[in-house]
Amino acid sequence: MSIYDDQLQALVSGPGDMYGAVGLDEIVGLDEIIGADNANKVRRLAALRAAGGVGVQSVNRDKVRIQPAPFAATAVAASGVATVTVQPQRLIQILSLMVPSTLQSLFVITDIRVGQQTQFITTGQIPVGLVSEVANGDRSRFKFDSADIGNTIAIDITNLDAVNTQTFRGMLVATAVYG
Repeated sequence: MSIYDDQLQALVSGPGDMYGAVGLDEIVGLDEIIGADNANKVRRLAALRAAGGVGVQSVNRDKVRIQPAPFAATAVAASGVATVTVQPQRLIQILSLMVPSTLQSLFVITDIRVGQQTQFITTGQIPVGLVSEVANGDRSRFKFDSADIGNTIAIDITNLDAVNTQTFRGMLVATAVYG
């Protein structure tokens, strides 16, 4: 045990058996602060995370589940825009977004963010029919950034109905890791 275990925990997120961090190579003296073995572990996990992965150690398979993260039903005024959010209480890797096919002609998605990071590679709109329960499985799956505990996941939507308020519903499907 290093005398710097508290600093290590402050640099990484999640329970003691999960680590996630980005940009730690820029911290001058990292080896001296948390010890060379811990610094190398943190750097390897940071590289994995920067590549879009999640670093997880010593996780019992019974603690990993595929679960829904539902969005609250949100009324959106005619031709209006809204942002719906979820804030997971455990580390998750988002596997897909699902919106009922009954809403496919009523809404478009204009952005999806995990924390502050957009998940779109360019500006534009996604018809919700592409992520409905009847959409082709391969086309409706995305590799979103992982969301740490407490990150906000936000989806910007636009109501295409110029006359009526419509209610948006949907959910994320994610791999959740329990501590």
